[in-house]
Amino acid sequence: MQWRMANGAARICRRILDLQYISDLFCPRHSERGERPLRMEITQRPDEKLILVLSPATVTTGTGTGIRAKKFARDEIGRNLLRMRNADRQQRAYSSSEHKSEKSVTKQFTHRFKFVNGVVAQMQSLIETLRATAGGSLSLVCGLALAVMLFVWAAFEAFRAARRLYFDSHQQRMSLEKLRLQLQETKLRRLDAEQTQLTWNGCRKFTVAKKVSECDDVCAFYLKPHDGRSLPAFKPGQYLTFQLDLPGRDKPLIRCYSLSDCPHQKEYYRVTIKKEKAPPDKPDVPHGASSSYFCDVVKEGDILNVKAPSGHFFLDMAKTNPVVLIAGGVGITPMLSMANAIVASGSKREAWFFLGVRNRREHIHKAELEKLAAENENIRLHICYSKPGDGDVKGRDYQHEGRVSADLFKELLPSNNFEYYLCGPGAFMKSITDGLTAWGVPDEVVHFEAFGPATVKKTAAAPTREETTHLAKINVTFSRSNKTVRWEPSKENLLEFARAQGVKIDSGCCAGGCGSCVVAIKSGNVDYLKKPDAETEPGTCLTCVCRPKADLVLDA
Repeated sequence: MQWRMANGAARICRRILDLQYISDLFCPRHSERGERPLRMEITQRPDEKLILVLSPATVTTGTGTGIRAKKFARDEIGRNLLRMRNADRQQRAYSSSEHKSEKSVTKQFTHRFKFVNGVVAQMQSLIETLRATAGGSLSLVCGLALAVMLFVWAAFEAFRAARRLYFDSHQQRMSLEKLRLQLQETKLRRLDAEQTQLTWNGCRKFTVAKKVSECDDVCAFYLKPHDGRSLPAFKPGQYLTFQLDLPGRDKPLIRCYSLSDCPHQKEYYRVTIKKEKAPPDKPDVPHGASSSYFCDVVKEGDILNVKAPSGHFFLDMAKTNPVVLIAGGVGITPMLSMANAIVASGSKREAWFFLGVRNRREHIHKAELEKLAAENENIRLHICYSKPGDGDVKGRDYQHEGRVSADLFKELLPSNNFEYYLCGPGAFMKSITDGLTAWGVPDEVVHFEAFGPATVKKTAAAPTREETTHLAKINVTFSRSNKTVRWEPSKENLLEFARAQGVKIDSGCCAGGCGSCVVAIKSGNVDYLKKPDAETEPGTCLTCVCRPKADLVLDA
């Protein structure tokens, strides 16, 4: 019943508006008599439910129950009001048991009529504005209404067109991105196929095309394939393995040196090698055999035996996260390759480059580093001189006096949320890794490679009592030396243990990369401390990175 009353009131509003509009257009007698336009208000008083007030004076004011229906019998307003009066009378006839719910419904009904009254007032205001603008002209009012409708239609069509254009553009971008990814995938597959064809097994002949002295006791060697074929790309940070035939040695010497240039050079490889001299406090110790051979003996035009690039220490170029490249001395070589790779790829990947040397005389690839930093804003270079020379100028040759340390990282880096790559001498590497650990950097984002015989050892879990007891019962037999010795759990690997027993085993990098320490296993098994870079044949082991798993017999 209440909904029917509300619908009746809404129809009254519409009819009143229609009557007012028609009356204003076709019945000028109201204006002649100075009467106000037709108006309706629906309000509520404390003692009455609904009040209907109509002007001009052709309609009287009264309550919803006191207006005589016969005054409105000839028009729609009277009929609607009559229906409202009858509905109100029926509502008053409800029993007292329903009185509480009736009051709630009546309140909602009254709120609806207040809303209708507000809408009516707004519509009347709009109509009066149009009439005032049109000056009473019907054609002008119709024209304005039509113009408004055309404007709304045009705006709606423009919105639809813009929306359709946006979705078409988005779809086109998605299609182009899909095509780009497909092309990239095809390109990567093609490159992988080319790399598979270009790579080689065993040793390949390379010619020393150019030899450049970079600084004191450091030379860069540009190597071109002797057969003239193109070179496969390598991963930035990988190294080359050399098989050197040195005078006075009965078998080749195996050494590994990091590649120091961009990975996508198809005409040459570059390695940068520092001559390792005897320590000042041990002058009787011979200089490094392979580094001395390269720096003192090898010249342009010589031919060297080289294995394909390898190594698990490299920068993942598929990532875009910021990195920190940390180098000590000649450890700059893999870091420089990584920086060159970032620049060559066109990536804006943020890279902080820290290099620690004594002074300018040991500053390797100085000009190349400075050019990289000057031409690429994402490469942030910081050079540390621990003992600056007389001619070294701070701000020109280096930025910081002292050693590279975690304290310097805390001072310069915005946070420790980076991926870290390190290479350098053993003591340098240990100080950096310890400092990063103390700073709260997780081990999984710290990647390192120590050159020479030194290695960085991460803290491992202490063996249990059962493991220690088991390891202490293992016997290791060196068949050629005719020695059987009880294994010492304190030893890091088989190579170290063999040397302690006076058993000679060739070695090179001592990190599982060069393969020099390979020994045949006659019986038993070994556990690898890490995955070796060098490939081994079945029935052999790399003694520098493994331990015995049970009783072991080696051909050494």
